Amino acid sequence: MPKIINITALDVSTVFILPHLKAQVDAGHDVEFICSPGPHIDRIIRLSGSTWKPITINQKISLSGDVRSFLALFWHFQKTRPDLVIAHMAKAGYLGMLAARLTGVPSRVYYNHGLGMLSSQGVKKALLRSAEIVANRCATHSVFCGESTRQAAIETGLVRPVQAKIIGHGSISGIDTERFSPGSVSQKSLEDFRAEHGIKPESFTVLFVGRLARHKGLETICEAWRLLQKDPTLSPPPTLLLAAYPEDAYCLKMVKDLEKDCPFVQHLGVCNDMPLLYRLADVLILPSWYEGLPYSVLEAQSMKIPCIVSNVTGNVDAVVDGQTGLVIRPRNPEALAEAVLQLGKAPSLRQYMGRMARERVCQYFSQEKVIKQALTFYEQLLLESL
Repeated sequence: MPKIINITALDVSTVFILPHLKAQVDAGHDVEFICSPGPHIDRIIRLSGSTWKPITINQKISLSGDVRSFLALFWHFQKTRPDLVIAHMAKAGYLGMLAARLTGVPSRVYYNHGLGMLSSQGVKKALLRSAEIVANRCATHSVFCGESTRQAAIETGLVRPVQAKIIGHGSISGIDTERFSPGSVSQKSLEDFRAEHGIKPESFTVLFVGRLARHKGLETICEAWRLLQKDPTLSPPPTLLLAAYPEDAYCLKMVKDLEKDCPFVQHLGVCNDMPLLYRLADVLILPSWYEGLPYSVLEAQSMKIPCIVSNVTGNVDAVVDGQTGLVIRPRNPEALAEAVLQLGKAPSLRQYMGRMARERVCQYFSQEKVIKQALTFYEQLLLESL
């Protein structure tokens, strides 16, 4: 029975690879996943049927910690002799791919979830670039979740063109289009949420989902909403809901200051019922500095919600400008405010974009299709390694 090992740094990241684990197990393989200990582990084991090997992989830069993680991976691969190792994101990528190559694992797949180095500077950029190069050089195949990210990696010399792949049309594990569908949310749930948070049914509601981090365009959002508060052409001003957790104290303070200045802004924190939030929204925004292939955008589009995104890697693969949403200049509050006003005044355009968005997600990014394509890719690698 072929043995497959999947690696990611944090247990929370296993949400992206859970469908892969389950598909690999269902196909009859001996499947294991490696990540740091955390509260999500028991759920992943139960739902996937795979086994877990605890190895701590620190997301932050730590020379001593990285050496310990590498040695643990090296000796585990030596002992278990996997046929295929799949590593997700940069830290698990370079440690996992290096250990797998040195122990002679025949098939080694590095999944790139986005190029953080594109928005970094100085030493941090150099370290991120080095990690990407090591991961790609040690992998037999480098899989990117979007064509724009793949092209950026090739153009910046991170990966050889022949090695860089996209499975299907991209995405890591696709979107559950049944869960994320407009009909999955009851009218009563919507009414209860609006009543609880003081949102009027006629409000034009804009949603942001993700980490409250600078590279997600948080400063652009805050500046844009201060502009919108002063604009008399859309009255009342659009409601902004931030379904996100803060990356640091600086970002949290930025949001709290915005809530004080703009009464139509609410920071909701982490929300467990994402289909409800998407159903409540009229538009989703993501003016980030870079992405892999943003799940929040694909989920929103599956709910027939048009999206406003910045013209950066990942975002341009998720949104067709003028058809499923609007693509704007990055780090430009005026452009974001203008796009919000444009869609706020055009409900028929929003409806058209929403319909086109769901059709595109169902056609290219449904979880069933993406995982089937990924499993076919894995099976081919296992056959080649015999």
